[in-house]
Amino acid sequence: MINTYPSIAKFAQFVQLKDYRQPTKKEYVRYLLRFADHLKGDPATASEDDVRRYYLFLRQHRKFGASAMKVAKCALRSFYREHLKLGLDWSVFEDLRIAPPQTLPLVLTRQEVAASLRLISQYLGHAFLETTLIYTHLTPLNEAKTRAALFKCPLQ
Repeated sequence: MINTYPSIAKFAQFVQLKDYRQPTKKEYVRYLLRFADHLKGDPATASEDDVRRYYLFLRQHRKFGASAMKVAKCALRSFYREHLKLGLDWSVFEDLRIAPPQTLPLVLTRQEVAASLRLISQYLGHAFLETTLIYTHLTPLNEAKTRAALFKCPLQ
C-alpha cells in the first residue's frame, strides 16, 4: 500500500485529534490508503467521479457489506469534507445509501409470538400448540427441530 502522500500523513494526524475510538482512527487511515492504492495516486487530487467509481468498485467487485461500506463512506467523507474542506458540493456521500441490516426485534408482540408458535407447530406436524410447547421443552432433539423451524418458516 502507498503511504508516501503527504495528504495521507496529514489525515492520520487529523484523525488523532478527533474524539474517535482508536480502532476507528486506524480504520479511517487504512481505508484512505486503500483508496490511494486503488487510484494509484494521491487521494487529495481525486474527483467526485473517482470517489463514486471507488464506491461502485467496493460494492460490485469487492462485495463489501453494509458495515464495511459505512466505514469507507465515513472515512472518505471525513477526509474530503472535514480535513481538506473539499467536496462540500459533492453529492456522492449523500447518493451512497447503505441499508441498515435486517434484524429481529428485541421484543415480539403477543400476536407475533402466537403467529411464530403456530408456524412452528405446523412445521413440526403437531395438531395442538400445547403439544409443541411440551415437546420443545422435553427433548434436545425437538428443541433443535424448533430452532430449525424458526429459521426456515417465514413469518406471515
